[in-house]
Amino acid sequence: MVDSGQIMVYGIPRLHRRVAQYGIILGDRTTPLAWGSQRRGAIVLSGEYTHQIDEKARIRIPARLKAALGDGFTCVKGTGGCLCLFPKKYWEENFAAKIMAVPYSDIEAQRPIRMFFSSAAELEEDNQGRYLLPRALREYARIKKDLVFIGVGMRAEIWAREEYEAYMNGEKREPSPFDKAITGLQKYGV
Repeated sequence: MVDSGQIMVYGIPRLHRRVAQYGIILGDRTTPLAWGSQRRGAIVLSGEYTHQIDEKARIRIPARLKAALGDGFTCVKGTGGCLCLFPKKYWEENFAAKIMAVPYSDIEAQRPIRMFFSSAAELEEDNQGRYLLPRALREYARIKKDLVFIGVGMRAEIWAREEYEAYMNGEKREPSPFDKAITGLQKYGV
């Protein structure tokens, strides 16, 4: 496993001793987040980690990412052919709540909402710390064996290694129907 990442937690001084043992770096209350805002208790995930999926389609989430994601998280299709992991609370407040506010009569919004929510899965941890990755998500991300996990602000992304390397090398991939549809949710703050 390659572990080149850090997780930074801002504005939670009481947790300093506890999280320091997990390699999490704490900033002070005035440290800005990567996207320029200042929020208390926000977590910024970063770094790149390589892993493999086993023959039964189970994955292990890197310890630093798992600690930052917390007890529960949601996995959904992401843009560019990756999968995204969001902390459960962040998912509920920033996706579920906003999308539930979109009127059912807004026909234009229904396709991207259906595509986004039908891909969502709460991954459950087994007794050995592994998570079963649903077939539909594996197929979407073209995951066969080698994985790359990356921390990207408030989410972690899971990529098939070949797809990630092609993306990082600037190789163009035709936008998927999901990529095209999901842009329709921008006007709702998603």
